[in-house]
Amino acid sequence: MAATMKKAAAEDVNVTFEDQQKINKFARNTSRITELKEEIEVKKKQLQNLEDACEDIMLADDDCLMIPYQIGDVFISHSQEETQEMLEEAKEGTSDVPCISRGQRCSESQTRPLLAFPLRVVPGTSRL
Repeated sequence: MAATMKKAAAEDVNVTFEDQQKINKFARNTSRITELKEEIEVKKKQLQNLEDACEDIMLADDDCLMIPYQIGDVFISHSQEETQEMLEEAKEGTSDVPCISRGQRCSESQTRPLLAFPLRVVPGTSRL
């Protein structure tokens, strides 16, 4: 008897065009929210990595130490001050994400990926 009721209920469902449009819009919005949450997590991780690199550079004792800074696939050696400045600039570029969590639209410069992003800063390694 329960199987007959379920079958009859499934046959009686009518979805209007407007209802289907609302369902589709809801699905798109839910998908977009999930993507934005993932992007925010990635940006938070990048920001934490940059902050950790800044702290490591500050703790370095040798002022004349050349620090390898990765841009794409290439390491370029910079002084401690130059590397610190580059990390600060990268942190500013990464911290533009909060507009997403407030529900505002971000400008293109806030959402496009950084072209020269330091993936690793290795203090105390060999000089290039």
